[in-house]
Amino acid sequence: MKKKIMYLEWIDAASPADDISWWSEKEIIDWSAKFDSHIKSVGWIIQENKKFIILASEYDQANDCYAHPLRVPKPWIRRRVDLTKIIK
Repeated sequence: MKKKIMYLEWIDAASPADDISWWSEKEIIDWSAKFDSHIKSVGWIIQENKKFIILASEYDQANDCYAHPLRVPKPWIRRRVDLTKIIK
């Protein structure tokens, strides 16, 4: 079965990766204001339901398998473009 190829723009959750300290409320708000979590992804739709989309960014046609799956909750998605007819 041919899978759809999709471009997604979505907003990701975030946390300071190296944080091990306590922060004031102002420091947290300042950090959040600087953080850009707008993500752009392209890949094959492996599964889609009411709650999420699973997208794989690589496809091995010879072995019919996928790599780098990503599960994105639907409320986080801001834009989607079906590329299936453009990329064959």
